[in-house]
Amino acid sequence: MSTQTRKYLFVLCPPGHGSTILLRLLSTSPNISTFLLDGGWAGEGQKFIREKDPNYTSENRWDPTYPLDMKKVYEAWNDRWDESKLIHCDKSPPTICRSKMFEDHFQKYGEVYFICMMRDPYMSPWTMPW
Repeated sequence: MSTQTRKYLFVLCPPGHGSTILLRLLSTSPNISTFLLDGGWAGEGQKFIREKDPNYTSENRWDPTYPLDMKKVYEAWNDRWDESKLIHCDKSPPTICRSKMFEDHFQKYGEVYFICMMRDPYMSPWTMPW
């Protein structure tokens, strides 16, 4: 492990707004660990949260008042990130409504960064005429 400080990068992006292509691009870096190769659908770690917290469901994942146990999130994700890489990255969309929780918890282990993005809603593939 390098003596450099671990970095956590969270992509805050609504579903269908380009986060998967951004994550695929980021994952080409030899310094970034993602969940793309670990069975995480589209590289999203939210699937692994359910393994540690079965009460975290598709119904409450967008509820910012749901008492998400950040220790369980860290455990679920840290077990899967490649420790040899300095930057650990996730793009689970529900992180948008809990970004402060993620920042507060993950800063205990290193530096925390966010990339926020949103596609032009009029350019959504679901609204295009073709």
